[in-house]
Parts: sequence; structure tokens; C-alpha cells
Amino acid sequence: MSNKKHDQIISKRHSQGFATGIFGLIMNLVLATMKVVAGVFSGSIAVLSDGINNLIDASSSVVVIIGFRAPTQGSSDKPRPHGRGRTSYIISMIVSFFIFIGVLYLARTSIARIIQPEPVNFNNIVLAIMAISVFVKLFMAGFYTWRNRTLKSSLISAAIRDSMSDALLSALVFFAANIARSTNFAVDGAVGLVVVAFIAYQSIRAFLDSLDLLLGRSAHPDKLEGIEKIVLKYPAFTEVVGIDYHDYGDSYQRAYIKVKVKPRLPSAEVRRAIDDVRLDLLNLQNVKATIVYWH
Repeated sequence: MSNKKHDQIISKRHSQGFATGIFGLIMNLVLATMKVVAGVFSGSIAVLSDGINNLIDASSSVVVIIGFRAPTQGSSDKPRPHGRGRTSYIISMIVSFFIFIGVLYLARTSIARIIQPEPVNFNNIVLAIMAISVFVKLFMAGFYTWRNRTLKSSLISAAIRDSMSDALLSALVFFAANIARSTNFAVDGAVGLVVVAFIAYQSIRAFLDSLDLLLGRSAHPDKLEGIEKIVLKYPAFTEVVGIDYHDYGDSYQRAYIKVKVKPRLPSAEVRRAIDDVRLDLLNLQNVKATIVYWH
């Protein structure tokens, strides 16, 4: 496989990941705007908190955008040719920290609403916004799942989980609003606190996951096993001696693989097999590989 073809595959992947991030950013900003406005005018801390949650999802989309854009700038950064891919981890940690600070205010407000309930106007517009939000989030989860079949991105996998969780959260707010509207039972503060607790959990998890990746988490055994299986499916190779795996960010991973080849196998056949393996690893595992061999 020529370096040009190799670079074209990587460039296409970066473009698709960038476009996916833009899609998530626009959708989450639209949802956040509608919910925040609805929450302010209805006086509902639950709806407002759900809107803030979508604003947080928008910031996560920015992390996806940077995660797929920053590595493309690495070639011009000679002192840090591979480090730009980890920019998204740093930004994710910073965003998570400020999210947690904001959560403290929302938690205090929710607790105050539980202690001393205030009238909330759950009109048809508010209910429609929450219902639409559920279906939009399910659609986004489906879109991310479809896109991630080729991207194989942990950032997109996280977006899928978040979209499914957000759909359930919005459904909870929707049903709570209907209960409050039908029975006049003050559930807004309690549901708001549930939403805030979810946001706090998400921010802490995102911070710790990003810190783990930034410090250099070792490759998962399944990842190494998947790489080995791809190599050994080619008859030219008899054994994988070692795999040196490096993670420079979600969209830029490298592996240095040592293999043994069949005795007396012509060099031309070995090179063709290596090219095929490198292409498979890039398409199936999102890994740019360098393969060293001996008989």
C-alpha cells in the first residue's frame, strides 16, 4: 500500500469525524437553546438542567471536532509531531471541571425547590420540546452508531452512550412534567436534582477517563488480540513476536509489529502481505502500523 493511499484513508477518516462533530454540535446547541428558554419561561429547574446538559453535550462535540482536526496539524509541529492528537483529552478535562462547578449551583437550586416548591408552568410548548428532544437524541444515537462503523472512535462511542442516556433523561423530565401538570404534585425540584446528579457523574467520569488517556493508558488486551488476528490471517506470517502500541489520541494510533514470515518466501510476496495487513489494520482497527519481519 502506497503512503499516498494510506494518507488518503486517514484524511478521509479525519474529515468524516470532523463532520460528525459538527453535526453533534449543531443539534445539541439547538436542543440546549430550546430547553434553556423553555426552562426559564416555565420556571422549571428540571427543564433548565436538561438544557444545560445538552449544552455540555455541545462542548463534548467540540472535543470531537478538535480530536479529529488537531492531528492533521501535527506534520507542521516538528517538536510535537504526535502530541496534538491528545489536545482533545486536555480540553475535555478543562470542560469537565467547569461543568462540575456549574453543577453545584444547579444542585443548590434543585434542593431549594424541594424544600420550598415554586409554581411551574408546564404548558404544551414545554411538553412538545421535551418530547421532540427524546426522538432527536435517539436519532443522534442512531446516526453516531452508523458513522462509527467506519470511524471506530472512542469519542463517538461516548457520544452514542451520552445520546441514549440523554434520551432517557429527557423522557423522565417529560413524564414528570405531565405528572406535575395533572396532579399539581411538586416534582420539579426532585427531578432537577436527578438530572444534576447525572450531569455530575458524567463530568467526573469524563475527567477521569481523559486523565487516564492523557497519562498513557496501556492498550486493551482485546485491541492487541484484534491486531494479532488480522496479521495472522495472512499465510505469509507464522508468528507475531511483539506489538509496541502507542496512543496519540483517538484519531491517531500507531503500532510497531514484529513478525516472523514463512521460510524462503519471496520478498515481493512479503511486501504485498505487509501492505494488505497495514490497510486492514487502518480500516478495521484505526491503527497506522509499521511491520518489521524476519524469516
